[in-house]
Formats: sequence, structure tokens, C-alpha cells
Amino acid sequence: MNYPYSEAELRQQLCDIGRMMYERGFIGAADGNLAARIDDERLLVTPAGVLKGFMTPDMLVVTDLDGNALDGGRPSTEIKMHVALLQARPDVSAALHAHPPYTVSFSLAGIPLTRCVIPEIVVTIGNVPTVPYATPGTEELPDSLREPIKKSDVLLLERHGIVTVADEIWNCFKLLDMVEHAAKITHLAMQLGGAKVLDREQVEKLVQSRYDLGIGQRNTLADDAAVRASCSLPLRRG
Repeated sequence: MNYPYSEAELRQQLCDIGRMMYERGFIGAADGNLAARIDDERLLVTPAGVLKGFMTPDMLVVTDLDGNALDGGRPSTEIKMHVALLQARPDVSAALHAHPPYTVSFSLAGIPLTRCVIPEIVVTIGNVPTVPYATPGTEELPDSLREPIKKSDVLLLERHGIVTVADEIWNCFKLLDMVEHAAKITHLAMQLGGAKVLDREQVEKLVQSRYDLGIGQRNTLADDAAVRASCSLPLRRG
């Protein structure tokens, strides 16, 4: 795997993204965590109990690929979740976890984010599968993610938040930003009487357009006709 950034650059990127997550309201207090591969043997992760909006590069913790600290620091309490995500997806270099309020509110209300509503999301991500509730900070959570993350770059964790994986940490943030923006638009539309879904023909055209545009990232709709068909069902509670 190619590693285009130095450890110093990664440290600054994780701090910048932690600040942006906090400023945009995607996390509160010490919530959320980030991880990125430094090289084939080490990860750089956010520390436990630190306000992510106010991190400095020296606070980041270096671990081995199993999440064991190598520099005496104390990694995030969710380190096992990041390890599971990166082990399941050797094609990605970074993982992010946040608690974006609009996205999480759909989970709390039992409304799936698997319907095709926003064209840009259909073309890029596809839709956002929800992983059934698992207790944070336990082995239940990482175990629940190992299979679903193989099919999607974005997962909604029931009652907990969202995880994203990508080739670099900035693209993890991009996915988070896109999903929360789409969830906010959908929420507002529902307050106005309902969010109409795209029909099957419209979805098929959008999925085809991603090939024409050369978009190669993982997409939950691209190779599954049944999922494409179901995403055009009316938006309702799960």
C-alpha cells in the first residue's frame, strides 16, 4: 500500500479533522475518534478522553496493528473498533467515528438511511446500511462491523453514530460530511410532508452514471439489483 503522508503530516491532519468535526457539531466533548495507517506496521490514533476539537499533534498515539500503544500513550477506548475496520478492509488507510446528530436521529427513530433520496449520495456512496446495536467499548461492537464494512465505506451504528473508511483520513471526513448533509436535507423534507424517493429507473441511471464518470469507490448499489430495487421503496420507520 502507498503511504503518501509522513507521520508529522498525518498528526496535523487528524488534529485538523478533529477540530472540524467539533466545529460542525459532528461530535461533542471527547466524542469521536480517528485512526490512520502510518505504514505497514503502525497506526496513528486519537487519544482517550481528549476533546477532539482541541487536540495538538503531540497528543496522538502510535500503536501497532492490533491497537497496542508503542509510545506510552493511551489510545481511544474505541481502538478495537478501528482495528477491526482496518483489518477487514486492507484496501483503506484510515477510519473515522463520529456522532453526527441528524444521522444518529434517524437511527433513534428507527428510520433507515437506505432509501434513495439524494442523487449525489446514490452515485457516490449508494446508501448507508445500519448495523444493529452493539455495546460501545466491548468486543460486541468491533465484531458487529467486520462483515458489513466489507460492502460499504459508511455504516450507521444503531444508537451510536457513524463510521467511515477511505484511502486517506480526509476522504473519511468527506464521507461523514456528505452523509450528515443528506440526513439533514431528508429530515427537513420530512418536516415538510415527506421525502420522495427516486424511482427504480432513476436509480439505475444514476448508478450507470458513476461508471461513465469514472467513480470507482465502493458503492452499495452498484453490484446488487435487489438493493437498488429496495432503495426506491417509500421512506418510513424500520
